[in-house]
Amino acid sequence: MRTKFTQTILSLVALLTCVITTNAQDVTKKKYTKIRENFVVVEPGSIDGLYQALELANAKGNDKRFCIFLPDGTYDMGSTALTQIASNNISIIGQSMDNTIVVNKPLKEGIGVTATFLINKGVSGTYFQDLTLKNAIDYYGGAAKGEAAGRAVCLQDKGSKTICKNVKMLSYQDTYYSNNASGDYYFETSEIHGTVDFICGGGQAYFNKCLIYVEGRKADGSGGCTITAPATGNTTYGYVFNDCTIDNHTQEFNLGRAWNGEPKCAWLNTTIKPGHGTIVKTRYNPKGMNIAAKEFYEYNSVDEQGKRISPDSNILTFTHNTGDNADFETILTNEKAAQFALDKVFTTWKPNEEAAQIAVTNAKIKKNTISWKVAKNATMYAIFKGDKFIGMTDNTSYHVKQTAKDYTVRAANAMGGLGTAVAVQ
Repeated sequence: MRTKFTQTILSLVALLTCVITTNAQDVTKKKYTKIRENFVVVEPGSIDGLYQALELANAKGNDKRFCIFLPDGTYDMGSTALTQIASNNISIIGQSMDNTIVVNKPLKEGIGVTATFLINKGVSGTYFQDLTLKNAIDYYGGAAKGEAAGRAVCLQDKGSKTICKNVKMLSYQDTYYSNNASGDYYFETSEIHGTVDFICGGGQAYFNKCLIYVEGRKADGSGGCTITAPATGNTTYGYVFNDCTIDNHTQEFNLGRAWNGEPKCAWLNTTIKPGHGTIVKTRYNPKGMNIAAKEFYEYNSVDEQGKRISPDSNILTFTHNTGDNADFETILTNEKAAQFALDKVFTTWKPNEEAAQIAVTNAKIKKNTISWKVAKNATMYAIFKGDKFIGMTDNTSYHVKQTAKDYTVRAANAMGGLGTAVAVQ
């Protein structure tokens, strides 16, 4: 027979068990919504949701594309670095380049240990769109506070056939690191910030219509910066910058210096803003780190008014302290420049077509239902009210609670990337 004391103890045990069970359920609670088997939407700003979605994507075990959509918000990894993308054909899609932010702040600096994301060796087909990757190491003041300061990577890529569309990378030294000598990489309408060697590594990378933002070498804007440090090995083209814009915010800058391998780099039809400083007279830094440059080129650089500012001729002697020097003309002819077109660099891979956007038409609302016409090749549709994400569907209609007119619809391409927002009438 139970006494009153025994019943009280049992009640307390039951209550404690309930609390523990509830807490365990809270820890494992899904912070994402599965729209279909290979498309999930993460709760806005939930880093746990992003990790859970990545776990699903990395474990999918096949080459079918898996899309992760991140609504606007800050997804803070804390001090975690090298968050892995470990399976082929994973897309991480944000709502907007400026307001969907994935950030980390590692406890130590270093090109190999700090990356916000690491694409593993052998992985192919990663796709990023409409988000910011930020490595928040305090480049200017970290050392004085006893924190990490120096090399801090946003994306270290050991894979291949990676596409970055409308992606902003915020760091200072070694911001982007293509760490695969045989990798192919494509950037379109993206934005990369940095100071020293902030686009560096191997493989073949094509930067199409991107903004290259040169931060101040020192906090006050003084000092010199180097944009690229190719270690491009036995590639035909190395790094190619086409129709890009350089926005300079330091005293002086150069287009690049040799790192390793057979360094190759070409800047074509570049718009150079006046900024706060100037490009060095030699254009490139002729002194290599571990080797002399193999092929460093420039063609038709212009100012903001479209006036050509690249020299007619710029023969440089590229040097290294081993005496392995190279003399060559860095200014391309029209005929030679034409060989750096995208379809010449990537003859079988067509990343610009994979990144092409899709728009819906005839979006209307009637009695709390938004409808639109089928968009050719669209894989999903996202609905927004103002700047707020409302929902995702693979149908051509969506029920909403209000009949307001500030809704928009965006269609997803085969990679999951969302096209232009179309207003609902």
